[in-house]
Amino acid sequence: MFPGDYRDPHATNAALNDERWYRSGDFGRIANGMLFLAGRRSDLILRAGENIYPTEIEDRLRAHPDVTDVVVVGVPHKVLGEEVMAFVVTRPGADLAVDDLRAWAAAVLAPFKVPAYVEFRDRLPRNATGKVMKHLLDSADAMPFAED
Repeated sequence: MFPGDYRDPHATNAALNDERWYRSGDFGRIANGMLFLAGRRSDLILRAGENIYPTEIEDRLRAHPDVTDVVVVGVPHKVLGEEVMAFVVTRPGADLAVDDLRAWAAAVLAPFKVPAYVEFRDRLPRNATGKVMKHLLDSADAMPFAED
């Protein structure tokens, strides 16, 4: 694809393996000769040794009739490593409680995938292409640091 990062051999070594394959950070699977991308390795939540893919949780929460937008991230936890947190936008006029949303998720998802933390927002920060800018959600007031 490219010979390397301009004047930055360290970045080149981080991006290309010894056989010059590009490390994109994407992960997925190959089935029937087709490549299916599932997400970014950096989005993976590691909770007590369990790998949690935010997309699965986002899809479930987004299926709730009162939810219009959602993003799931991992937040630091002193014992578990990370815990699941969902930032949720509800439809106008909805009166959705955190416990009700967590129960909705728990009806389908494994218990360790149910968001431990839910924060309702008016909107999610997005860039010009529509991608959620998760780094803008990483503020001290939005990110709990569980003691238990």
